[in-house]
Amino acid sequence: MHDRSYSFTVISKTTRSIDTCLRYSALGDSLKNRLQEWFGMGFLDLERITWHTPASILEKIISYEAVHAIGSWDGLKQRLGPGRLCYCFFHRGIPQEPLTFVQVALVNEVSTRIQNILTDPHPDTKDPTVAIFYSITSSQRGLGSLDVKMISEDTRWLDDPDLSRHYQPIIERLCSQYLILESKRSFALDPVGNFHLRNGAAIHQLNWRADTSDKGTKQSFGMMVNYIYNLDDVEANNQQYLLDGIIAVSNNPVQPALEWAFSKMRKRHTD
Repeated sequence: MHDRSYSFTVISKTTRSIDTCLRYSALGDSLKNRLQEWFGMGFLDLERITWHTPASILEKIISYEAVHAIGSWDGLKQRLGPGRLCYCFFHRGIPQEPLTFVQVALVNEVSTRIQNILTDPHPDTKDPTVAIFYSITSSQRGLGSLDVKMISEDTRWLDDPDLSRHYQPIIERLCSQYLILESKRSFALDPVGNFHLRNGAAIHQLNWRADTSDKGTKQSFGMMVNYIYNLDDVEANNQQYLLDGIIAVSNNPVQPALEWAFSKMRKRHTD
């Protein structure tokens, strides 16, 4: 890391020949490829930073923070307190060195002032609906432009019951939007859904975390949907879908997310 960082410094400050710059640039590219292997997902650990994290690491969080400076230990404690989260990547070979860390505020609305997040002494932590990623810091210049993919690939948070009550309604609404509101040539964008709807089926219900395989999680966060064929409604469902693009939703009773998307679709067709 330090060698690659040094190559950046030399290139930015050198007044020597183009050949010298090219040699250092080639060295930097070679080091990047090697670091990409060393800092792959299998060697990284994503850990939550709390007030009980070792002081040596907390000191580095204060020192490395590059977006919104942390002026004191009290300031750090506020960022690790109620309604606030901090997660950090560590390499198993250097477990005491924070590599990249993200700070998150759990709030009830999108904030228009960063000071509201940084200085609020008593944040409202009851049923937050918004997660604001207000600071992402990469502490090692030598790791610049490397792809650290583990953030998006670590899906353990999906099975955390304390978190699921916050994000489940959001994912269900997004799923409903995809199934009912997103279209291609007036028909459902989802090819499986389009097949069933053409044959007169209705959307029956959404199933939370129904497919927890790697593929299912990557494709839809594990969401699955049931379609129902009610023989009394098949012909009518088929006709309204093919002629008007209206997607039938069964009375199951209707889940809130499906009801929201269905009402949006109806409004679209009546306006």
